[in-house]
Amino acid sequence: MIIEYPDSEFVRLSLALSSKTDPEILAYLAASEKQSDKICVAIARNINTPIDSLKKLIGWKAEEDDGDYPHIAVTKEVLNSPRISASFLEEIVDKYIDCGWSDLIREIAKLPILSSKIINKLAEKSDAHSGIIQHNITQKSPEILAKIAYHCNSKNIALELLKNPLAGTTTVEYLAIYPDFQVRNAVKIHPNVSQKALDLVLFLRGKPGTPVDLLNEICEKPINDKRIYIWRLLTKYPYTPEAILDNLAQYKYYDDWVCKEIEGIDDPLIFRNLIYHPNTSSQLLRKMADIVAQSKDSYDKKIINERITGQYIFDKEVVKIESEITGHRYNQNLDEDERDVIPF
Repeated sequence: MIIEYPDSEFVRLSLALSSKTDPEILAYLAASEKQSDKICVAIARNINTPIDSLKKLIGWKAEEDDGDYPHIAVTKEVLNSPRISASFLEEIVDKYIDCGWSDLIREIAKLPILSSKIINKLAEKSDAHSGIIQHNITQKSPEILAKIAYHCNSKNIALELLKNPLAGTTTVEYLAIYPDFQVRNAVKIHPNVSQKALDLVLFLRGKPGTPVDLLNEICEKPINDKRIYIWRLLTKYPYTPEAILDNLAQYKYYDDWVCKEIEGIDDPLIFRNLIYHPNTSSQLLRKMADIVAQSKDSYDKKIINERITGQYIFDKEVVKIESEITGHRYNQNLDEDERDVIPF
């Protein structure tokens, strides 16, 4: 029938849907380059489809599709087949975990047959967190909880982590710098909260007294490498020492990743914050003056020059206006009830 009507969509779909279709025919259909997603979904659902053909459908995409990722509807059908084993899922995760295919990561995370190996890898992907957070393996593993915390970018996931008494000290410290007061309040009452975690919470609230060693640690390697805002807070925190500000000025920012460079400041918010920070060194201010020399922003030039010549006055009202200009108050992420006045 296939030989007689090779291009008939109706014939192919009928064969793919029928529980009486021979496995060899289904294998032939699955291997065909000219196939529709409807036929592939039907093949994936058919109990007669050979397991090897079923596995090959994971990476299927339409011939005319020039996108980066295979067809998620087809892949989803394969993943939910009762004939797919945990060991095969491990192969899939190994193959696709780093390709950025978010839809696949989310689908795998929902499956009930996940092994420790799979969950360990999925813990590094924020797209998977909502699927694996309640899994038995996750709930009983302090190591996996810590890994999720390190890669966490969801308030709800952070709160779920902090409900678990098995969340270790490191996990709690990762979450202490989360930009949400509910998460930080949960940190403070967790049974494994450390003094370091409490110091981090106070730092985010702009309270004085954060140990210099901890400020240095945040500067060199923040509690979570992806939270770029922590460097911005360091340049707004009025008690950050001169040496740390000098160090921060050497970072360049590329989306969520950071690499250290000597050339100079690449983040506009950090640059603006350093202009007004009372502990910014004269040497750094002169470097900044060179950077803005060709700029059209005369206001930045004016303030930097006043800082260098000692004419700038740190007036509370002026600081308030300037912080509104940047659009980023130090404690912008705090609720009204827990906001503190940040004195300069």
